[in-house]
Amino acid sequence: MVYENEIAITWTLGIGISAIIASYLLISEKTKHWDDKKIAIFSTLIAFSLILLLGSILKVR
Repeated sequence: MVYENEIAITWTLGIGISAIIASYLLISEKTKHWDDKKIAIFSTLIAFSLILLLGSILKVR
């Protein structure tokens, strides 16, 4: 039961982080010329790497 809660929390954090990164990239001056697909891929890759990092930290515990 605890394991499922950790998975749900990890994925929820990952989705939230991805949304925050994507919204920042959409309004940032440096990335205004990027298309939506590039922003979505970039923010998803960062979020998945953070999910893997958090998952490995939780697994070590």
